[in-house]
Amino acid sequence: MSTLPVTLARLGDALAGVVQTVFDEGVLRVASDDEVLAVLAAAGRLLRGVEAVLVETVGQVRERSDAVPHADRLTTRLGCRSEGELVQRATRVSQRTAADIVSAARAIEQRTAPSTGGAAPGGAAGHAGGARSG
Repeated sequence: MSTLPVTLARLGDALAGVVQTVFDEGVLRVASDDEVLAVLAAAGRLLRGVEAVLVETVGQVRERSDAVPHADRLTTRLGCRSEGELVQRATRVSQRTAADIVSAARAIEQRTAPSTGGAAPGGAAGHAGGARSG
């Protein structure tokens, strides 16, 4: 197994421990205003990072789907009628949230030029870079 899924699983486990602490120990109830704002900012950074990984991953699903016949697409092989349904099932988010993730992936996708194998003109690589920076 690739190290990325393992790393993300470990990060998820660590985050689950933090969430447990927040709710079980009520740490935010006794936190100062500055601490509450610091938690809000840090949680926002985590959220943007997770969203960036989701969008890039959906971009890979889209790219791979474009390169193969319909019957061989990941969505088809997993019994999903669309990329949105695949995202919804894999992440357990709402249909609306899944659609937003797919839309974001479309917005920043970088097409490959068939003649060179490099990035096609007019790609949105700059947007993807912004997503990476958090």
